[in-house]
Amino acid sequence: MFTGEFSNYPQFNNDNTVPLITMSNCSVDIIGGSFGSDTESIFLEQNFLTSPQPPRLRHYAFSAGTESINLSVRSFDSISGLGGLCNLAPSERSLLFSNINSESCDLELFRLLEPVRYSGTNSPDGCPAASNAFITVISTLSIQENKIESLDLGFVGENQIFGTPITFTPVNESSSVTGLITLFIMGTAFKIKKSTRV
Repeated sequence: MFTGEFSNYPQFNNDNTVPLITMSNCSVDIIGGSFGSDTESIFLEQNFLTSPQPPRLRHYAFSAGTESINLSVRSFDSISGLGGLCNLAPSERSLLFSNINSESCDLELFRLLEPVRYSGTNSPDGCPAASNAFITVISTLSIQENKIESLDLGFVGENQIFGTPITFTPVNESSSVTGLITLFIMGTAFKIKKSTRV
């Protein structure tokens, strides 16, 4: 999957009105439950270095569909002790199933060409913001080799209150986004429109 260390420093360097964000993604084991044998669980941590926002910690569940890759994003009931999880040894990276919120925000990522990328959006409905149920967030995500583009538009009613496109690039050679191709090929006969707990 898209694991490793990322930042949007090149984007910030060109436009310092954009927040500087670091992102750490790593594969994790789920203890005490399962989202399915064909699901890849990723822990995502984003830290905002130039704006007074708390870290964004999420569970990303990827599964292969017949024509797409399905992504379910969940927050945590408690983030205590989760910061820096990706700095641990791979064998120590785990999440409690009971601490992962049952509500998910789902996207389907479709393979597009020129350039090859996986792109999806939850427009027009979006999802309630994890921090404020009165805010609706419409998310667009595009993943290609050595680049992740993310846009979260926040609305209260019809009024947009935030939304800045962010472009993440790897900060070291160990970071990779090419695993999506393997997941797509291996799971072409499997499709989930909305992930549920099992």
